[in-house]
Amino acid sequence: YKSGLNKPKKGIENNRSTTVVKIDLLTGEELETYYGLREAERKTNIQHNDISKCCKGIYKQAGGYKWIRK
Repeated sequence: YKSGLNKPKKGIENNRSTTVVKIDLLTGEELETYYGLREAERKTNIQHNDISKCCKGIYKQAGGYKWIRK
């Protein structure tokens, strides 16, 4: 950045990011791990708000998958 500010950290680099795991609904198998809700949103095209609500137990699934925090 020209202003001298640091570039924002994403995913695993950001210590405030939450690790989330995408789980198959039928088999219960862990499919992929993402190092942040926004990273999961970028790679799966599933809204990060929906993933978060699924992790909190408000939704049963988001985008056809179960999601948990690690």
